[in-house]
Amino acid sequence: TFSLFEAATCKDTLRILSSQAIDYIVLDLFLVDGSTFPIVDEIITHYPGTGILISTMNSEKIYGRRLIQKGVRGFVCKQASISELEKAIRILLNGDVYISPELKADLSGNGSADTERNLIDALSDRELEVVEYLILGIGIKEISNQMNIDATTVSTYRRRACEKLKVTSNIELKDKFLLFKMGT
Repeated sequence: TFSLFEAATCKDTLRILSSQAIDYIVLDLFLVDGSTFPIVDEIITHYPGTGILISTMNSEKIYGRRLIQKGVRGFVCKQASISELEKAIRILLNGDVYISPELKADLSGNGSADTERNLIDALSDRELEVVEYLILGIGIKEISNQMNIDATTVSTYRRRACEKLKVTSNIELKDKFLLFKMGT
């Protein structure tokens, strides 16, 4: 027998994990209260027996490699077929790691050697999180509150991301990031 829990927020996810023994979690990258990037690290550190499968609309090209390298046990785009999601869940339940053929090629170095890809990969997790919020049109102060960091720190992450992506404005940042995120 098994129990099933649902959480709409990062806070609820951590509350459930702290009160129940959870073997597996299917997690989106963004919940109602923000990015799950920080809680992925927390789950891996504090609940190492919990297998994490990411199921998200966010790009596998941007997030798949990064999350698998962190210790996530699988990454499935929500655009994938139901049978692909079922396959990923079965693999996770068997104690293995699910990696799509595209991500497998990327991890083995057989994927496209795209210059833009290297620029996105150069972003730290926090820089990537700030960029995601910026392209949603969220301001520095609100990002600061969402990430629970100082506004000057958010500005520093933004500046570093712009340098790494070789852009000078939020408009260029959004255009370049979205162009890559859409798979071109």
